[in-house]
Amino acid sequence: MEEMLARTPQGLETPQYEVLAEKGTWEVRAYAEFSVCSTDMQSGPGAFNALAGYIFGGNQEEQKMAMTTPVISSPQTNTMSFVMPSAYWTPESQPPTPLPSAPVEIQGGGGGLTAGSDTVAVMWFGGFATRETVAQRKAALLEQIAADEEWEMVEADAEPLLLQ
Repeated sequence: MEEMLARTPQGLETPQYEVLAEKGTWEVRAYAEFSVCSTDMQSGPGAFNALAGYIFGGNQEEQKMAMTTPVISSPQTNTMSFVMPSAYWTPESQPPTPLPSAPVEIQGGGGGLTAGSDTVAVMWFGGFATRETVAQRKAALLEQIAADEEWEMVEADAEPLLLQ
């Protein structure tokens, strides 16, 4: 996992987390609160463009924001999310208002990543995340958690989120 973390470009802000347990091919993390801007992925490439437009100043305040990492994709809710800069991670912060014509929504709780709990199991993998690859990795992660004596799944039927 360290090798993949080293690939993250310097200077990009990312949600804060504490590694609670390292398990070789997977780890358990406790995430601090963070916010995202999200949109429906029905529009295909338009989803990424809508979010990029919002953070590059396509908002009511015309405020440009720094790029962050990762991009979060949820097949369960069919949404794509960009992590907001940390200045907008607290409930009292006021992020720029999306344009009325833009299909962009601001969400806390990591856009669903930490909705049920701030503790999540994470498995790193490289390459292109096809549906088949994600299904295989999810099955492998669930199998490894089930075999672990220290940790157990709270929501075994939860769909994985892709953090790219």
